[in-house]
Amino acid sequence: MDVLTLLHRARQEGLGVWAEGDKIVVEGPPRLAALAKQLIAHKPAVMPLLVCDRCGAAGTRLISTYWTSWAKGLCPVCVARSAKEYDDTNSWPPVPWGSGELSEEIESHGA
Repeated sequence: MDVLTLLHRARQEGLGVWAEGDKIVVEGPPRLAALAKQLIAHKPAVMPLLVCDRCGAAGTRLISTYWTSWAKGLCPVCVARSAKEYDDTNSWPPVPWGSGELSEEIESHGA
């Protein structure tokens, strides 16, 4: 099984996988320990896949979205930013955006 398929399967099964520094963090139920060990065994090939497809941020869970292929993902801030951009251009149904913290975080997130 190639690494992209392995990572996709891990996420489908319910594992959270992200990078923290030079380590892979895998979180999930004990029944998926064998799958987690496979990811860790393929660390050199998995690490480059654990960065945001838009801003390159690491150290956060990535979310597969409408804007990415199943093999890639965006960090939560880029998901919010992408959704807001689609909302601002009226290219999909409106999203109820709050004010305050999320808006400030989106504004301050470089990408």
